[in-house]
Amino acid sequence: MKSWKTVTFILITAMSSLVIGAEVTPMELRIMQSRLFEKTPAEVETAITELCGDYDLLVMGSLTNKGMTCLQNGMPPDVKASWAGEPIFPENSIFMLQFRCAGKCVLENTKVAVRMRAQLFESGKNIAQSKYQPKTAGFYSPWFNAIAEYLFIEAIDWSPDIQY
Repeated sequence: MKSWKTVTFILITAMSSLVIGAEVTPMELRIMQSRLFEKTPAEVETAITELCGDYDLLVMGSLTNKGMTCLQNGMPPDVKASWAGEPIFPENSIFMLQFRCAGKCVLENTKVAVRMRAQLFESGKNIAQSKYQPKTAGFYSPWFNAIAEYLFIEAIDWSPDIQY
C-alpha cells in the first residue's frame, strides 16, 4: 500500500503535465524534473549509468555523493527526436543531464526521489548566454520512463548466465 506522501507526489507529478503554454513556475519545474523510485539509490544509479552509457554519454559522479552528471559533445540523435518543441542547438553543443537525490540519499533507503535537470550549452559561447534548460514535461517524462525500464531489466533473473 502506498503512503499518502507517495500518492500526493504521483498526483502532483501527473497534474504538472497538464500545464501547456504557460510560463513554468519553479515548483512546476521541480515537479516535472522529479520522480520517486521504489528502489535503492544503488539500483537507481546503476540504471542511470546504463541509460547514459547506451546514449554514449560520459558518466561522472555518484547519486549518493553530490549527484551524477552525464554529458556529451553534441546532441545524441535519439535525444533530438525527444527534444519536442524545444529549440535545437548546433551540432557543436554540449548536452548535459544532472541527477541528484531530492532529500536524503542513504544507501540503505528502499526508495529514492530523483531530480533530473537537462541543459544544453552552445560550444564556443559564454555559458550564461548560451545555456538552455527544457521546461516541458514532454522532455523529462521519456527519460524517467527509460530509467524505470532499466530498473525493470536489472530485476530480471537471467538464467542460465551462460547462453549456448
